[in-house]
Amino acid sequence: MMHAACSSCASHALFPEASGQGACRRCLLQQSHVKLCVACRLPAAVITSSGTAVANLLPAVVEASQSNIPMLLITADRPSEMRDTGANQTIDQVKIFGGYTRWVIDVPPPDHVVPVRGLLTSADAAVRFATGTPAGPVHINCQFREPLAPAAADWPHSLLKVD
Repeated sequence: MMHAACSSCASHALFPEASGQGACRRCLLQQSHVKLCVACRLPAAVITSSGTAVANLLPAVVEASQSNIPMLLITADRPSEMRDTGANQTIDQVKIFGGYTRWVIDVPPPDHVVPVRGLLTSADAAVRFATGTPAGPVHINCQFREPLAPAAADWPHSLLKVD
């Protein structure tokens, strides 16, 4: 990711998902990249869809954990009511990285009654755990009830207010 505080960090977009694991590990763990990530102490963000795409990240997560490299793993997931049903893309993503993450949060599906404040607090905690001592990977598992598509209605602006 490109960070304002660290002009040496680079942004990489990787497609398809299956190619991301190897490229992610190379980008994070090549000697020059490790020095840059450790120097700026800002976590790299890895965003992927659900299921085996998440499993493909395990080698990079293990290496980042062992090297104390801050990393935010942001994964899409089916909602909790779809788990353990045999439905498509419903492997257990919450515990998939075992003890190699510094913190894990299972974010519930977006809802019009849940204030965004809670999500902002979770994002702040994720960065704090990723960059804390020891630094390392943090997993933010985001549940979605429907595939990402345009919303049928606008969200109330009151949800964006921070008290």
